[in-house]
Amino acid sequence: MLAVLPALAGLAVTAPTSSRGVAHRVLLRCARDGAFADRALSSAIEGAGGLSGGDRALATELVYGVLRHTRSLDHSLAQLATLNRTALPTAVALRIGAYELLHLSTPDHAAVDEAVSLIGAKAQRRFVNGVLRNLARGRGRLVSPDADPRLGARAALAVRTSTPEWLLDDVARALRGDEAAALEEEGGEAAAAEAEVVAWAEASQRAPRLALRVNEARCTADAALSALVGAGVDATLHPAAPGCLLVRGGGAPHRLPGFAEGHWTVQDAAAALIGALAAPAAGGAVVLELCAAPGGKTTHLASLLGEGGVVVAVELHSRKLRLIEESSARLGVAAAVRPVAADATDVPALRAALAAHAGGAQAADCVLVDAPCSGMGTLRRNPEHRAKGRAQLAALPALQGRLLDAASACVRVGGVVTYSVCTPRAEEGDDVLAAFLQRHAGRFELERIEAAALRPFAAPRERWGGDVLQTWTHRHELDSHYAARMRRVA
Repeated sequence: MLAVLPALAGLAVTAPTSSRGVAHRVLLRCARDGAFADRALSSAIEGAGGLSGGDRALATELVYGVLRHTRSLDHSLAQLATLNRTALPTAVALRIGAYELLHLSTPDHAAVDEAVSLIGAKAQRRFVNGVLRNLARGRGRLVSPDADPRLGARAALAVRTSTPEWLLDDVARALRGDEAAALEEEGGEAAAAEAEVVAWAEASQRAPRLALRVNEARCTADAALSALVGAGVDATLHPAAPGCLLVRGGGAPHRLPGFAEGHWTVQDAAAALIGALAAPAAGGAVVLELCAAPGGKTTHLASLLGEGGVVVAVELHSRKLRLIEESSARLGVAAAVRPVAADATDVPALRAALAAHAGGAQAADCVLVDAPCSGMGTLRRNPEHRAKGRAQLAALPALQGRLLDAASACVRVGGVVTYSVCTPRAEEGDDVLAAFLQRHAGRFELERIEAAALRPFAAPRERWGGDVLQTWTHRHELDSHYAARMRRVA
């Protein structure tokens, strides 16, 4: 990867109204500030004003394409020039130009000239021009990561798929699961295991189709699909997740048929499976959801509760409650949703929220802990997470454990706590679960997953006598999620 210097005054002049200028600005924010790509892109496009649909599409393609391929782009660029200590705006301009030359059908002269135009300093413009012209002429002679003698197989995969090598190691551990965790893999088993890691990394680099969860309280999946297809949208039923659809293209989701009517909501099918796992078996239940924004699981649970049920949706940041309220209203479940701003680790505050918003309830029938996590299972949609380092994630398991402990104090005997994260990492999955069950030995038991729609995603954990739900991007065309449902028995 390029070593970059902080931006220097006057070095970058990005045209705010051009698609490439927008992409450059967004990629700078992601690299410099750790911004979320989707939010930064929406803000930049709105700020640019007057961008055509084609320009918006190109800006989006450049942002997500560069983020999905950063390491492989840098590997190619480093073969053509000494790039150490390259200033960040220059590095980003080079990546945009390289992505257009290597992955898009942009004419060479346009890709080079547009990248050069992103830079203000004359010397840096000459540098970008020279490097990208050399890339255009010599791309057929580039050494791929797999053929680079300096890289082992795992390191080459990390560069080719722009995935942190430590994350590939974590995925390999998670794929082994419970039964094989203590065994040494050898021969064909080792090869098969590594092939799965490769498949996961490659699948996580591909752009996903838009996933929709049908609001079955208002519409069937077949009816929602028929409306979309009838409007010329390329849509299909999700092959692995009942009640979900996949859409390719189609434009902005809020303009698609059925959005305004509340027939569906944008939600990855893996998240929809979590809602089904966490839902109470009987109607009229009191559900407490921790870390509820933006409300996808909240509205799903509310739609499954039946008459008299309520979801107390707790979110730390009060400004995010609006997202839950708007989604609940559009999907017709607002009467069952009680958004509350509170610290989800503060047990007295959680109990007060239950008492105030669930008819004086002292404890919930079900608690869903939708815990903050690394998000490494969502790399298809959030490729900016690829830039995270392991050290940035070190504090997450402790927070996840505190959230589970708070949940355990707010659920009745006989009730259930469901723990969910959108990452395959065992450090945030099995390890957190193991520590919780040890702290609460004799009080909670991991349940088996019996529902037919969820069985394909059940991963046995015989040491605890139950199953966890684990989805895999390369197996199911879903984000890679982990969830566990535990019943309080004492």
